[in-house]
Formats: sequence, structure tokens, C-alpha cells
Amino acid sequence: MTPPTASQDVGAADGDQPPRLHLFMTEGEDRRLLVELLEPDYELVIGGGPEAADGTVDCCLVDGETFRRERERLVRRKELAEREFFPVLLLAEDMSALGSRFEVWQYVDDIVELPVRKSDLRARLANLLQRRETSTRLAERERTLEQTVAELQRKERAMDAAPVGITITDPTGEDNPTVYANEAFERITGYDSTEVLGRNMRFLQGPATDESSVTTLREGIEEERAVDTTLVNYRHDGTRFWNRVEVAPVYDEHGRLVNYVGFQTDVTDEKVREQRLAVLNRVMRHNLSNDINVIEGYADILLERAEDDEILAPLEEIQAAAKKLEKLGDAVSRAERTLDRCRGGHRPVLVDDLLTALLEEMAEQHPEAELTLDVEDGPWQVVGNCLDEAFFELLENAVVHNDSERPTVAVTVRAAPETVGHVEVRIRDDGPGIPGDLVEVFREGEETPLHHSDGLGLWIVHWVVTLLGGTIRIDSTDETTVSVTLPTTDHDDE
Repeated sequence: MTPPTASQDVGAADGDQPPRLHLFMTEGEDRRLLVELLEPDYELVIGGGPEAADGTVDCCLVDGETFRRERERLVRRKELAEREFFPVLLLAEDMSALGSRFEVWQYVDDIVELPVRKSDLRARLANLLQRRETSTRLAERERTLEQTVAELQRKERAMDAAPVGITITDPTGEDNPTVYANEAFERITGYDSTEVLGRNMRFLQGPATDESSVTTLREGIEEERAVDTTLVNYRHDGTRFWNRVEVAPVYDEHGRLVNYVGFQTDVTDEKVREQRLAVLNRVMRHNLSNDINVIEGYADILLERAEDDEILAPLEEIQAAAKKLEKLGDAVSRAERTLDRCRGGHRPVLVDDLLTALLEEMAEQHPEAELTLDVEDGPWQVVGNCLDEAFFELLENAVVHNDSERPTVAVTVRAAPETVGHVEVRIRDDGPGIPGDLVEVFREGEETPLHHSDGLGLWIVHWVVTLLGGTIRIDSTDETTVSVTLPTTDHDDE
């Protein structure tokens, strides 16, 4: 049958092109139905191998038959994305025919078992595309190296003491030869500087070095601009390692290019940890959600049928534990969304207005609570488009965990007493207080075997405030006072 024509403009917003999806699927009814579902909102690339999913494609959808045949090519295509997340969505009717779930998750980023509701498929696809968008944005915002080395003799000792590899090359010489390599470079690569001088840095490359990363470096050097990438390099003994390479041009006082300075960092542990956590996170999130639903479903059935009190009690415990796990999964998702908002941009926020709105919302949800807001001076403007999540968490904790009939929460906004250019938000309540171990966790900023937190709420607050350049202090004696200090901006600039 002839494949349908891919849509070109439908679904675009404000003149932007819609997301591009590659349907890497066997021709048939499933593909036809999928085209009918997706074509109004997405630009589709239909058929062809993984190569069809070029750099402009945002997501690849693959069926079970194609996955069994082409999984290794899919891996190579994902590797081409390098720093950007390239999602692969597997649509399968019979998972048992594809091998173990853990093995399948090594190759894909989400699994949809057919048949599936249209709304569920769209939601899963939207999640992958959002992650793709976030990844692309972060990659684009990675810092460009602009540091220059002007006086090599004076700075050589400092560079030798640096913990990262530093090299300098001479673009005026034949094949841009290396003229300097510091001691850290020797430690990282195993090459003595005498074996490096006079050679082009490509000698570190080998069979597993990604050509696209090499092209990135080469084009940056040819265009005389700062460039950075991460690629596989080889040490003197032949062992591979992941090398974070940053290169910048160096000009003399007349604007002439005289050198390139390069920085090399061994990020092998970081890369392996990142890959491992990504796989484990996908497996855990998918299996946790599915298995909790199964447990809750069976628990409900058994509770309806059980008559013996000795059986009812354990079943209720099972049901409660499943709901607790479900709540934890929701909290993790919420934490990810919140932190993505923090990293996704910096929008000015008036603290006065934000707290007023949150307290009004809290008063509607908890009419028994006595809530007050006192703003000194002001208005106070900070940068923090995710700050609402942090303050809502603190206010809700102050009310919900208060066992008095009329919980009292007083919020004060004032100039930070010890830090110029900062605002302090103090949230004080008359509840039972936060356990000392939990206070210690957030004073130290990390969990230990002796001190750990059972929930994510205060961690979300800690992460948000830290990302926004602020600090958080908890005083829990007779009453509980949480003080959040944030840098302010000039609200007249808005």
C-alpha cells in the first residue's frame, strides 16, 4: 500500500514547525492508524531506516517486529544525538517475544503495550517530546569556553597545578601542532609531554570515537570559535575514556589568531553513572507504576470479598502501602517537573503577590487555619519561576502537620538582616515542630545513614532555593520557623 503523505504545517504554533516524528514501522494497519492519529498535529517521516531520523526528527516510534530486527541500528542512531536526548517509543503487542523487559529498556525510552487508548499514547508521546525539548534547550545553553591564555610562561606553573588537562596548539604551524601539555593531561592520557609536542591532538582518537563529535571540534577550530564536546578518546595503554574537551581560540593584541587552548576532563565515571541511572530510572518508573496498579487492583478485589478480620487487616496494610508508593511516585514526578521549571528559565516574581495568592489558596483549602502576611518595605522582586512550588510546600507543611484545632501560620517578608540585596521570607507556625534528625539533614545538605528524610517535600524546597541562589534555615524549638533568603532584582526593570 502507498504510505500517506506526511503533514508539513499542521499543529504548528505561532509559525513554528510541529514536532517531527519518525514512524520506523512495518507497513500495515497499525502504521496506517497511527498516521491517522498523529498526522493532524505532527510532521511525520514514514518508513526508511534509522538514518531517516536525522537531526531534525524529535522522536522515533518503532513497532515490535522492526525493533527485533533493527535494535542495534537504533542504538547507533541514539548515540549520534550525543548530548541531546533522542527518544525512542516502542509500540508492542507481545512483549514476551522481544526478550526480557530489562533488556528491552536498554534500547528504548518508553514502552506502550497495544492496544492503547489514544489519550494515553498522546500523553506518553508528549512526555517524551517535553524531555527532548528540555534536553535540547540545556544543550544549547551549555557554556562556551572564552578563557584565553596570553602569557604562557607566567601561567605555566598554575596550569601544571590545574586538576584538568590543558593543552595549547599552534594554528600557524603545519596541522595545528601541540606546543604545550600540562601535568594533568599527562595523568589523564598516560602520554608524556615529549610524546605529545608537535602532534595534532587527533592522535587520542580511535575506533569508538564518534565522528560527529570530531566534526564539531574541527568545525569550531576552522571557524575560530570556542567549542566543546564529549567524546571517546584512548590513553597511551589503549584503554578508552570519555573526554570532555573544550577548545577556545587565543588572539594577540592585534586580533590575530595565535593559539588554541584546550581543556580535557576525564568524565568516564560521570558518563557511566549517567547512563546507568537513566536505564534504572526508566525501568523503575515504568515497572513501579504498572505493579502498583496491579497491587491496588487485587487488594480492592480481595477487600471486597474478605470477611475474616484477621485477613482484612493485612489487606488494608497492603492497600495502604501501595497507595504510599503511588504517592511517592507522584512526588518524584512533581520534583522533576519543578526542577525542570527552575532550570528552564528565569522569570521575575513579586514575592508579595506570590505569597498573597498562595495564602488565599491555603485559606480556601484549610478554613480552620489562621494565616497572616506581613510585608516590610517592598515590593520584593526575585528571579524564580518555580518558587511557588517551594513556598506552597512550606505553607502546606505548616498547616497540615499542625495538630491544633486552629493552626496558626505567620509569614513575614523583609530585607535579609545579614545579606545586602536579599529578601528574607520567614514562615512561623505553632505546630509540633520538625524532628531534629530532619532539621540536621537540611542543615548539612545531604543525607547520611544517621540522618535521612522519608519524604521529598523539603528536598524540593531545598533544591529550588539552592538553584535560585538562596539559602534555607530551619529553627524548630518551641515553634517552627523556616527562613528562606533569596537574591532580589530591581523591579523597575521588569
